[in-house]
Amino acid sequence: MTSTAPDSLPDRAVLLALQDLTTELTADGGDLGAQSENEARLAIAALLTAAGAREIDPAEVLPDDAAAMMAARRLLRLSTEDPDTARVADDVLSHPPGDDQMSLELAVAGAVVLGALIGWLQTKVHIRITRVDGKTEFEFEARKAAASPRLLQTVASTVSELLGAPPGPPPPA
Repeated sequence: MTSTAPDSLPDRAVLLALQDLTTELTADGGDLGAQSENEARLAIAALLTAAGAREIDPAEVLPDDAAAMMAARRLLRLSTEDPDTARVADDVLSHPPGDDQMSLELAVAGAVVLGALIGWLQTKVHIRITRVDGKTEFEFEARKAAASPRLLQTVASTVSELLGAPPGPPPPA
């Protein structure tokens, strides 16, 4: 099966492909956990901070549609290369949505990309969200019991690059 390269798709097709990918990644009844765009931004910022990748203001996580679309294409490419998501991503990209199927507006680009990014993250780490007295806290746990202790740092570095930040130093050995 031949899949279409994310860079050759129109923006709306990229967003629809990400929606399909997210749906497939959470098809087992998984919950994205984040209840809003703001909470997804908070979760991503907390992950980057917890792993020591970088400090980031949640408002800087995909702050506009241009940043969202760049991250969308990066995330689709990454998903085709990632062993945990490659099969699903290849399936989605082997039948990309045609113009006649597209009803999604670019105004929701940030929400779609944030949802897809949280979905992809949950193939690597379990994100536990606790809401108490108007405060939201996040905990991150490796999904695989035998995962390297550097997994969280590696995932955070990947997310940072997806968001357009220059790659940071490699995680400590």
